[in-house]
Amino acid sequence: MICYLMGPLHLVLYIPFIDLGLQVFPLTTFNLSLSEVTDLFKRDWQMALKTIWLANLAGILLWLVLAGPLTLLFYFLLLPVVRKLLKRKIVLED
Repeated sequence: MICYLMGPLHLVLYIPFIDLGLQVFPLTTFNLSLSEVTDLFKRDWQMALKTIWLANLAGILLWLVLAGPLTLLFYFLLLPVVRKLLKRKIVLED
C-alpha cells in the first residue's frame, strides 16, 4: 500500500528538489518555468535537453545527499512509536 502513496509524493517533490539542487549545486543557470523551458526548446533542443539533464542531475545529487541522514533521523524518531505499537499489538493478541 505504501508504494501507491509514494508515487504522488515523488511527483510533488520533483520540482522542489530540482530547484534546491540548482541552488546547492549550480551546474547550470536554469529557471524552472514553463516559458523558459519552451524558449530553450525553440532555440536549440539539444542544448535544452542538456540543460534539463543537468538540472535533473542537481536534484538527484541533492536527494542522494539528504536521503541517508533523513532516513536515519526518521528511523530514530519513529522507533519508539513502532515499539510501543508492537507491544500494544502483542498485549491485545494475548
